[in-house]
Amino acid sequence: MKNLLLLSAALFLFAFAEAQTSTIKVKGEATVKAIPALMNVNIPLQAKMETYEATSDDLTKTYNDLRAALVKAGIDEEEIKSNSMNINPEYQYLNREQKLIGYVGSIRLSIELDHNQENMNAIVNTLKDEAFNFGYNLSFSLSETQKEALLEEALTKAVKDGERKASILAKALEVRIVALVEVNHGYMSDGPDVFQPMMRSADAYQMKSDGGQELTLNPSEMQIRKEVGLIWKVAK
Repeated sequence: MKNLLLLSAALFLFAFAEAQTSTIKVKGEATVKAIPALMNVNIPLQAKMETYEATSDDLTKTYNDLRAALVKAGIDEEEIKSNSMNINPEYQYLNREQKLIGYVGSIRLSIELDHNQENMNAIVNTLKDEAFNFGYNLSFSLSETQKEALLEEALTKAVKDGERKASILAKALEVRIVALVEVNHGYMSDGPDVFQPMMRSADAYQMKSDGGQELTLNPSEMQIRKEVGLIWKVAK
């Protein structure tokens, strides 16, 4: 019985000592950024005719003509994508009666290319043709290689930031760092790994001053922010 009590007391003291272990908890933070390497072009093709067949034929012809023009301009055919085609009836109300007046069709064409002046010229000059005067949207994004590199860099810098903060705290508290006991990836993070554009000046793009056909765009940097929780055991 005496031995049992001694064992219980020893376990209690051990648990109490463990509970009293001093630690330093810090949050390592890092933000890294890069100029996006990819250019994304979205072109909404449209057709409007009196019959379904005529609308379908006109839309298909426009799509094939544009695709051929882009390939001729140097765009890789494999990069030209189209995920949907829609043709819907168009009605007009006359004297409270619905009357079919024709059909409206659309195809959304998308292209993802390396962002360089050659590809930019090929897109802009092709879409200046009156036959393809549908307007277009152009945006930029990071490549998968860029994303992986930025994520690795952000996590590495966040850990180093945490180590620096812990060292400063240990010195101020006059303790020494014994060991790293816990790492939490995404500790107190604002959300998933989202790459976001950084705000820049309104002068995001400009035409050449000589009035030529080249369009030079200056895409905004994109950034990723990571936070890492780090806990160190310390002692006097």
